[in-house]
Amino acid sequence: MFFTDSLNKALTLLTALMLTTTFRMVLHLPEINLLWITFTILTAAMLFDVPDYKRRFIFALVMSVYAAAAQFLTGITWQTPFLRIVFQGLFAYFTLMTLPDRQGSSIVLLTGYLACFAPGGTMPALYRCIDFGISVFFILLATSLNSVIRINPTGKTFFTTPCPAAEALVITAELTAGAICSQLFKFSQAPWIMMTIMFIQMSANTRHPVRELAPQRIFAIPAGILLGGLYLGTFCRLDYRFVYLLPFTGTAAFFVYYCTDNYFLLSLLFMFSITLSTDWLLGTYQRYHFTDIMLGRSFATLAGALLSVAGELFLKRKTAV
Repeated sequence: MFFTDSLNKALTLLTALMLTTTFRMVLHLPEINLLWITFTILTAAMLFDVPDYKRRFIFALVMSVYAAAAQFLTGITWQTPFLRIVFQGLFAYFTLMTLPDRQGSSIVLLTGYLACFAPGGTMPALYRCIDFGISVFFILLATSLNSVIRINPTGKTFFTTPCPAAEALVITAELTAGAICSQLFKFSQAPWIMMTIMFIQMSANTRHPVRELAPQRIFAIPAGILLGGLYLGTFCRLDYRFVYLLPFTGTAAFFVYYCTDNYFLLSLLFMFSITLSTDWLLGTYQRYHFTDIMLGRSFATLAGALLSVAGELFLKRKTAV
């Protein structure tokens, strides 16, 4: 049953990905909204374990509102770095305190920081809000299609207890410090500092604390980018259709993670897939800068991981006192 649940959960993620990308291609929309796609697939996989349709709808709706607000604040402050840091920090604390699920909060805040790569301005941010409203439908559709073959659902519930105030404050401080570093260094992959913190928080728990996950991510990210570069320079150069296998590679990464809790392999395969899929979805195959991505994202991952570990150690020391 554990194998079946893991497989169905991974298939839910793949279904959500196929539904969202097909929707945009069929309607010939001008750009691929990676914020919307990322939020939809991660939320669909997270809500797969909720058997009740009404509860899934409520959870998806609440998270879509939060995610839309997160990216909107990032979009309207694109010309004022100080306000962006302040607004993102305040919203992060608000989310952690009012959206009582670590994984859900991490997905929302990850979406907000991913918006740093999206076009800035009020109108683009408003248009993206519409996408997040549509995402509720695709989340419900993806989870419903795969729940038909689900055996003995676990009945897992979310939104049960809020994040403790001290922990929320420490995570907010980590994100704020990361945002300040991203503004000081101003390199192209700087938002990955905050995104790394959220990726680690998304998987952290009592069995796998932050200090265990952070080193795995530090080494997995450059390894994944290196494998992606080799794949792009060999198979994809011989035949561009090899790019079409990347969504399935990403799905396999999550399947292995659900089965084994192997965070290193998840980070490696996910980075391998997302690094190339991002350029493929955006149509920037000819502008793929391997060196910039390797050095910038590796440095950002190192900074984000160190901030995460420092925050956990500080919180642990305060708790002990």
